[in-house]
Amino acid sequence: MILARGRLAIEAECRRLSVAFAINLDLRNYELVAGLFAPDAVYNPRGTAFVGPEGVMRYLLARPAERRTRHIVTNHLVDVLSATAAEGICFLTYYAHDAALPD
Repeated sequence: MILARGRLAIEAECRRLSVAFAINLDLRNYELVAGLFAPDAVYNPRGTAFVGPEGVMRYLLARPAERRTRHIVTNHLVDVLSATAAEGICFLTYYAHDAALPD
């Protein structure tokens, strides 16, 4: 049984994980983004699977240099299953612009 305080801490950490992903992706902090993934994690953007931090980094380094993005994550709903497992859902609004920034 997980006490309410522990449940809230787990829920907060899950929300923080999705926000850390979005912000660091938008800031192009790719090493931080890749570091959020476990060795056996599968990231599947646009239907292509990339496995683990190394696979995620390969995907990120292939992103166009001129692409500017903003990932807005909202409406997090986390279900704590145990002290070491949770599952959840959130919504993502994605903005992208492909053009070089002015000097």
